[in-house]
Amino acid sequence: MKQEEINGFTKDEVKDLYRFICMYEKGGFGFFYALEDVYRCHPQLVHILPLFLGNLELSKTGLREIQKVDLSTFKNKICFTKSKNKDKVLSFLSHLRNSIAHGLIFREDQRIIIADYSTVKPTSFSARGAMDYNLFMELINIINNNVNEL
Repeated sequence: MKQEEINGFTKDEVKDLYRFICMYEKGGFGFFYALEDVYRCHPQLVHILPLFLGNLELSKTGLREIQKVDLSTFKNKICFTKSKNKDKVLSFLSHLRNSIAHGLIFREDQRIIIADYSTVKPTSFSARGAMDYNLFMELINIINNNVNEL
């Protein structure tokens, strides 16, 4: 019997994604502006998160450029807008959280497609990108297993 899927994810994977949202919120990530703040509250991430992020290209860009992104050429690259006061990594995690929460994340075989819409211009993307499935699930598990409620 085929396992039921939602946006290409199994029910167990969807539970992991929902847990990521909960840990993001309960861990206070929405209130942090710099990675140092994250590390102060979640010191167990100091050595884990940088190793993971070395495998991912995070590209801050403008709204206009994001609309033109050709995802077929992307592997482990995310383009997104960034709040002027927020660290690039925290901006990425915020867009990832929104992508999951709003159902704008899809699994296509071994690739994850991520999107987020702009709050300023709701018909425009504020983030788009693609990640390797295993790398993506590694990040989800890093947050789920290493973040404490504040």
